[in-house]
Amino acid sequence: SGSYTITDPLNAYTTNEANGTTFVTNATTGKIVVNGLDVGNYEIIEKKNPNYGYTILANNVSVSISNGQTASITIENRKQTGNMKIHKIDADNSQYALSGVSFKIKDSQGRYIIAVNKSGAAQTKVTGTIHLGSIQTTTDTNKATQFITDNSGNIRIYNLLVGTYSVSEVSIGDNFGYVVADANITWTSNLGNGSRNTAQIRVDRQTSNNTGTSAGQTDNLFNTLTMKNKREYIKINGYAWEDKTDGKGSNKDYEWKQGTEDKRLQNITVTLKKADGTVLDTAVTDANGAYIFGNYDTDSSAVKIKIDDLQGAYIEFEYNGMSYQSIPINYLYSGHKFTRLRGQIRSRRTRQYQRSVCFCKER
Repeated sequence: SGSYTITDPLNAYTTNEANGTTFVTNATTGKIVVNGLDVGNYEIIEKKNPNYGYTILANNVSVSISNGQTASITIENRKQTGNMKIHKIDADNSQYALSGVSFKIKDSQGRYIIAVNKSGAAQTKVTGTIHLGSIQTTTDTNKATQFITDNSGNIRIYNLLVGTYSVSEVSIGDNFGYVVADANITWTSNLGNGSRNTAQIRVDRQTSNNTGTSAGQTDNLFNTLTMKNKREYIKINGYAWEDKTDGKGSNKDYEWKQGTEDKRLQNITVTLKKADGTVLDTAVTDANGAYIFGNYDTDSSAVKIKIDDLQGAYIEFEYNGMSYQSIPINYLYSGHKFTRLRGQIRSRRTRQYQRSVCFCKER
């Protein structure tokens, strides 16, 4: 529905307002029917359009009424909405999407967005995609909709009012090692780029076909904001074992193998040190010879291990009265295989675990 005023220059038509009579379109048909008008020239002025997205009123329309004529006038409005996409990825590996990351959005007036779906229900949380029926706004952050990235690190918001928005990262979810901090976050959008957890993006108008429920997900349908987060912490796990010959005189193979003479070492104190010898943390091996550093997500007392502290870091432990430390030839676990390296422990930001399986020498 919308409100229109019909005026005639001679004021011959009886009105309830100084400049004309206001009519409201039928809520179902969108039509106004006015009978019994005098012959003459009239102007139709759109006064109000409460339909979501139609924030710009139509231009005035002039019409001439002749004797016995029924004049049919069609007035068109252009919906002022577009689509927004938020893409969340790791800063060091753009192929590593971060799911479960939460954002809140403000409009240009500094008011938080509350998403309302096509059924008219306000949404507390939206994961992945929503086709808006409308929006509400609030100054209370607790009432704002929380938009959460899907498994591909994406949030897609269709049919959002055109304008400039502030998008703030408020939670990193279950992504281990990341924190919401300005120093770790960068962003890029159609308004430029920045280095903080609040980004700016402009939503430009798109056609109703592209903002409707049948619209696709191709990138050209979206005003896209890409936000990157640099991982700050990591877990390091491994095990201590005694590498023995196989009993047949074969050389040591520098790998623990089940069913051989190799022995996992229990209750061994393992120390993680920076390149300059500064102690980062200590751990004690369990019954399987395993140890772990930096598992603060499951152990509140665990020390957080910063990735930036690990370049050149090494492992030390004592066994049978002898002190051992890692040497330059070692193997680093990378996803599904061990990789031979020259250095000691090297930092990898794009995986939750870094495994220390270093050969050691007596000190």
